[in-house]
Amino acid sequence: MKITVKLILLVAILIVASFSSLEAQRGGRGGNPEETAERQTQMMTDSLTLSTAQVKKVAEINLKYAKLTSESRKAARENMDPDGDREAMRNSMRAMSQKIQAERNDQLKVILTSDQMTRLEKVEANRNSRRGERGERGKRGGKKRKGKKNKEQKAENKQQEQDEGEIENN
Repeated sequence: MKITVKLILLVAILIVASFSSLEAQRGGRGGNPEETAERQTQMMTDSLTLSTAQVKKVAEINLKYAKLTSESRKAARENMDPDGDREAMRNSMRAMSQKIQAERNDQLKVILTSDQMTRLEKVEANRNSRRGERGERGKRGGKKRKGKKNKEQKAENKQQEQDEGEIENN
């Protein structure tokens, strides 16, 4: 009897620990809107050399749109039909995210110089292209392709990193 209780308790602890570990892994990039906005603002401050006044305004915009994005994702998850078309849902969420991103960029254009806006668009395009590359391999256990294409991809990624380094140094 005591062994059974101890075994059940041990299994329960292991389950909780595994979920905590999974949540910690997810929290590295996601987090709450405040963390997201802070991370975006820091990236922009570093790569665009923002003035003090720009940092404050950019932080406000980033927080506003991080909250909006979080709310729209939460609403989409709550309204998701488990038996519904996942691809249609994904496309709908993608369209909403793009709309929010466009609105954010319109507000940033008022604050940033044209050079800063160009650099931001380049950094975001590089980030989005890397996201696409991860998607091609498959986020859920897909294997990396071997051979010439993989080498070409590494060379292209290295060039993108160098370009980003140049942006951050400017």
